[in-house]
This record gives sequence, C-alpha cells and structure tokens, in this order.
Amino acid sequence: MYALVREFGTSTNDERRDAVGALDDIAGDATHRHPVLHARDDGGALTVLLVDELPTDIPPSTERYEVRLMAGTFAGTAARVFTVQLRSGALQQMVSAFQNFTMRVATGQQGFRGGLLLVDAERDRVLSIGIWEDMARLEASAASGYLADQVSAYLPYFHQTPTERRMRILHP
Repeated sequence: MYALVREFGTSTNDERRDAVGALDDIAGDATHRHPVLHARDDGGALTVLLVDELPTDIPPSTERYEVRLMAGTFAGTAARVFTVQLRSGALQQMVSAFQNFTMRVATGQQGFRGGLLLVDAERDRVLSIGIWEDMARLEASAASGYLADQVSAYLPYFHQTPTERRMRILHP
C-alpha cells in the first residue's frame, strides 16, 4: 500500500475540497482507495490518500510514501505528525523498532486511536502519524513524558531533529 501526501499552507474549506479533488484525480487509476486523512494546524493543512497501487501520473507537489504500518483507526479528532530525516542505513532498524516497540507502547496510552508509518526509502525520510481521540489526550501524552521517551529512543536513527506538528483532523 502507498500514501500520496500533499501539504498546503493555511487553507480554507474550499482549498481543502480542491486538494481532495486533485488527489482524487491523481489517484483516478488506482485500483482501490482507502479513507483520506485531512488535518490542519495554524501553519497549514495535510492531506493523505492511501492507495493499493501507485497511479501513473503523480505531480511534483505530491509526495509518495510506502505504508509500512497502519494500525488502529482514523476515528479521532487530533493527529501528531512527525517528519523525520534518518541517517543513511537506519531505515530498517527504525521501522522494526516502531513496529515492535512504539506501537505497543502507544496503544497503552489513553486516547490513542491508531497510527501510520509512511516511508520514502529513496530519501531516508519517514512520516509518522498518530491519531488521538482528541487534542486534550494528545497533549496529555506529551505532558506525561511518553512523547519525550519515544523521541529519545529514536535519536540514534535521526539525521536531523524531527519536525512535530499537532493537528486537528478534519472530517469530510
């Protein structure tokens, strides 16, 4: 499975609908599509479309990732999105640790609903999306020390400090 990801600056509902329409057009030849995830924060919006097969024509403004892990559900109102640039050669170790450790610990956090781990192996880049019941539960996970523990466990894999965004999920 693959993910097509587009990021936008601050957007209105009309712009979001246009973005969804553009992704629908891009994925028009995909054999099977899954639910779309839309989220926004003060800095902009993020749209993720999951497909079983990559479409033939993907514009430069759309990033392509392989879905390495999809667990739980998108039924939440908040998302924590990490964009991570990994050290060369660290991808497989990081993915293994995420599958075997992070998701197990995350499912024990109150309000955690699910997660996606998206990988661009050519660029050693990872997009991690955690879905939370609401923003209060997402914030509580950071205040409890859970988030700091998770990030510090991955420091050996990072080429650069990861970028974290806390976003509201927009339901169509």
